Amino acid sequence: MARLRTFLAVDLSKNQKDRCVKLQELLAKSGSSVNWVDRNHFHITLLFLGEIEYLEVATVCQVVREVTSDFPSFPIHLHGLNAFPAIDNPRTLFVSLSSGMEELSLLYRKIEEKMLEAVRYRREVRPYLPHVTLGRLKEKNTPELSDLVTKNADWDCGEHRVLDVQVLTSQLREEGPIYTLMGRGQLKGK
Repeated sequence: MARLRTFLAVDLSKNQKDRCVKLQELLAKSGSSVNWVDRNHFHITLLFLGEIEYLEVATVCQVVREVTSDFPSFPIHLHGLNAFPAIDNPRTLFVSLSSGMEELSLLYRKIEEKMLEAVRYRREVRPYLPHVTLGRLKEKNTPELSDLVTKNADWDCGEHRVLDVQVLTSQLREEGPIYTLMGRGQLKGK
């Protein structure tokens, strides 16, 4: 039976995606070798389910619809540039949130509890940290990149209202992943 690499995500506004691309262009001036995330793939991962059976996708979509139908829509503000594991040794460049983190964390916990009952999902061991990945370094960092990240640590990407949660599958390819929207759950009060 076919298995699909599946995750749940919150999309960004067009304006936020445009601003993230401009930030990528600025960071690219450092000369560091980075695999940049395509603008169409910017998102905040809510829950990564891993590879699940094709037939389980309908159950995942149903769980998302059930949880989101009782969860009020809320604003998120993307603000701050950072890096995993650290700014002076970045492997992944990302944008932080300055508001909406509590709501995303609560939504994450509510969906995760239902997923544990509904599909063969293994609970994430790391604490949930909502963020938007901009790129992953291919090789060792350059000092110029760390300087740019530090100088733009207070970078602001603006606010938008979260209206739904998307159920996406990801097919990994050498030239980048292909995401397929399988379903969505609308938040209350849209």
